[in-house]
Amino acid sequence: MLEETRTSENQALSFARQATEVDATDAVHAVPAIVARYLTESTSEATRRGYDADLRKFFEWGGSVPATADTVALYLAEHAETLTSATLSRRLAAISKAHAVRGLPSPTSHPLVHQTLRGIRRTHRRPQRQVTPLLEADMRAIVGTVGNDLRGLRDKALLLLGYATACRRSELVALEVEDVAHSTVGMVITIKSSKTDPFAKGRKVAIARRPDDLCAVTALQCWLRVASIEAGHVFRAVDCHGNVSATGLSAQTVGLVVKAHAERVGFDPKRFAGHSLRSGAITSAVLAGQPAWRVKLVSGHRCDAVFSSYVRTSEPAQLSVGERNGQ
Repeated sequence: MLEETRTSENQALSFARQATEVDATDAVHAVPAIVARYLTESTSEATRRGYDADLRKFFEWGGSVPATADTVALYLAEHAETLTSATLSRRLAAISKAHAVRGLPSPTSHPLVHQTLRGIRRTHRRPQRQVTPLLEADMRAIVGTVGNDLRGLRDKALLLLGYATACRRSELVALEVEDVAHSTVGMVITIKSSKTDPFAKGRKVAIARRPDDLCAVTALQCWLRVASIEAGHVFRAVDCHGNVSATGLSAQTVGLVVKAHAERVGFDPKRFAGHSLRSGAITSAVLAGQPAWRVKLVSGHRCDAVFSSYVRTSEPAQLSVGERNGQ
């Protein structure tokens, strides 16, 4: 059974509370509480959760806030062989944010820290892990095995909508019924905010009906109707008794759904994640001849370099289950 839990807001804000606790010795550096609040809100809830986890690792090692450049450089060096440079960079961001919220200068900007990280990158060159994209043939194979019980209808709608919109996991689970406008030819999804849209300007994604089993419009309408969802979150947990939760899914659950159904058709689940839907949709569109600017309007990408990393045109468009697994 898939674990379907949603991280509470209190847990997500633990980084903010931890970072804004000021000792008497640091009082001269303390920023006003109202300023600290807005400094904290300058990042998304998901980013704050990540900062919280990374800062905890630093504290468990023996670090503290404030920290010196020597301490941070030593922390990087002692983890150089066990963590990737991307993970180390992320932990530096958490340390930097903790100092900023407390009105302290960040040791991560010191040349000693920069050069240490540079040396780690040159010495321990590890390729960044990329998940395998789910292309159209893969989606067809997966959807064909999804059941028609309540959870199956939910998973089918989740998978097909994620593929049709190239949405991020966080965008998918944040969708509410009011964000979906139906029409005779399909529907329009409103993405109210996203990772690259922190000020919630929003974007709209039009989805046309398809005459085959990959129709996200039909799948979503079926899920909402059978689950009797008329308002609130579109995607929700379903327990073993068929009861639908009143709250939305977590972003992590999207990855669990993808892995579970990929494994069901014989794929190696370790090679897939929630991003497989987004990467697969973008790659499939490019392989079909869609211009990059048009695909970016749907995916919400603004940076060409980041967009290009999602295009895996070296992946053959049509692979059987055995071929994808190297059998």
